[in-house]
Amino acid sequence: GDSWSLAYVIYTSGSTGSPKGVMVEHRSVVNLLEGLRVSCYAGLPATGLHFALLASYAFDASVQMLFGSLLFGHRLLVVGEEIKRDSEGLVGLLVRENIEVMDCTPVLLGLLTDAGLGAAAGLSVRRILVGGEALGTEVLRKFYAGSMGRGVRIVNVYGPTEATVDVSYYHLDCDKLPEQPVVPIGRPLPNCRLYVLSAAGALQPVGVAGELYIGGAGLARGYLNNPGLTAEKFIPHPYKPGERLYRTGDLARWLSDGNIEYLGRMDHQLKIRGYRIEAGEIEHAL
Repeated sequence: GDSWSLAYVIYTSGSTGSPKGVMVEHRSVVNLLEGLRVSCYAGLPATGLHFALLASYAFDASVQMLFGSLLFGHRLLVVGEEIKRDSEGLVGLLVRENIEVMDCTPVLLGLLTDAGLGAAAGLSVRRILVGGEALGTEVLRKFYAGSMGRGVRIVNVYGPTEATVDVSYYHLDCDKLPEQPVVPIGRPLPNCRLYVLSAAGALQPVGVAGELYIGGAGLARGYLNNPGLTAEKFIPHPYKPGERLYRTGDLARWLSDGNIEYLGRMDHQLKIRGYRIEAGEIEHAL
């Protein structure tokens, strides 16, 4: 059927020196948008909200704002590159345009907080999705110190391009921030499956670190014209014959409350303002 057709290809940094194209199908995008609607946007009106697109079209975070707003009858403000470089100007724009839903990286949230977002009079923002890299609690305390920011629900989202933008979410409570310095990446979105496995492929108990694997409806078809890398990263599911798992390369562990805590990378991949950078690509260029 059409749901298995290719929706888009987005390129990410490659460890061999050349970027790799991730092939994502329509069914995975629809699953993401419906999952965000029931999990991250719960409690908000079903239609008529004002969204802001802050991410670049070359960054997969644009998928959730672009299609997640227009397909459900919301209004979308596409923010230009120039205004994004002016934090105070961007805060003013968000207020003037009555933006209610937006997403950003932790770095951008920090810049907007320093520019007065949490204390901005007339702020209409009700939901902020934060993703792309680890979210620390320090910026959250600073944001929620502003009286206007107290009514904003921040959701920490996690997911690689290979699993269609986001696979997990964690709702933050401004009155009860996590005790650990880095916010958990939370629970799986609907139809997404998360596994923490040992080096031998065994399921790790609660509290024991291992590599995070992703299964379910969000998995990409694979890498464009690269069957070798596809086979390396998208492996047969050890517990469900006929299904696949994606190896994230992320170290994680289950917490006793059912959330997952991100513990860092198992390789040399870096995150700069939410963008994935493979050190091998820099070495190759040098």
